[in-house]
Amino acid sequence: MQRSDSLVQSINLRLLEERETRLETLRHALIEGEQSGTFDYSLQSTLNELENQD
Repeated sequence: MQRSDSLVQSINLRLLEERETRLETLRHALIEGEQSGTFDYSLQSTLNELENQD
């Protein structure tokens, strides 16, 4: 039973580390987005550009 407990602990630790890595990546992306400033965006103008590409 000890081997199985150890395996469960190892798997849980790996999952926790993966989750922390994803959260850290998300935090960095959010900070980068906030620091990039505002962006003038118009859905209609984007759609018009896409239609005019042909």
